[in-house]
Amino acid sequence: SSSSGSSSGSSMDGTMQVALDASGSEPGRLGSTIRRYAWAILSMPDKQSVGNTTGAVSTVRLPPGSYQAGLLVLDADGGTATA
Repeated sequence: SSSSGSSSGSSMDGTMQVALDASGSEPGRLGSTIRRYAWAILSMPDKQSVGNTTGAVSTVRLPPGSYQAGLLVLDADGGTATA
């Protein structure tokens, strides 16, 4: 699987919209399909959970800071991949 993230302008509350994109992910076996994308956002360096979302492409709003985004992809055959 593959994933990427990017941020865009800040809002009135000081948060930034961050785009998460795993649309380039492929199932583990030809002919299978991806069933689920699960994102987890952690603040750094303390690794506290600050958000979760689902979908191949999603957005989250975060205050300025350092974050790590994790992705779990599940295919129809029960195969998983993380990024």
